[in-house]
Amino acid sequence: MLKQLETITQVLDLHNYYRAQHQVGPLKLNNSLNNFAQEWANRLASTGSFNHRSNNRYGENLAMGSGHYGTMQSLVKGWYDEVRSYSFGWGGFSGSTGHFTQLVWRGSKSLGVGIATGRDGSTYLVCNYDPPGNYGGQFQNNVFRKK
Repeated sequence: MLKQLETITQVLDLHNYYRAQHQVGPLKLNNSLNNFAQEWANRLASTGSFNHRSNNRYGENLAMGSGHYGTMQSLVKGWYDEVRSYSFGWGGFSGSTGHFTQLVWRGSKSLGVGIATGRDGSTYLVCNYDPPGNYGGQFQNNVFRKK
């Protein structure tokens, strides 16, 4: 249990590290959101599926990996690295940048983290955000260039 808490805190710290680079305040962990994310991570890991929760009222990022690519640092960095494809001048949603924009979305204040291991040893990471991000017409007020 302590190891799980340390890992969740690491995911929070990684989020806040990247958010600070984009002039955005830190997220805070939310126990209800943690439970919500953990429930979905467990489901994905047990079924071997990889899809977003339907009818989700929160923002959601999913990642899966194994070995070096299954570390929290690698998984969260994968979301952040979408910054390379984001057009700050345009400021809209793209399927290739949605993880990045949710990660640094200024309006999101709370984070829930769920981590589970699949039958094949893969790590599943689910992060839920409240309020959710990636709203059309709001990107330029919520996603900022790296300072």
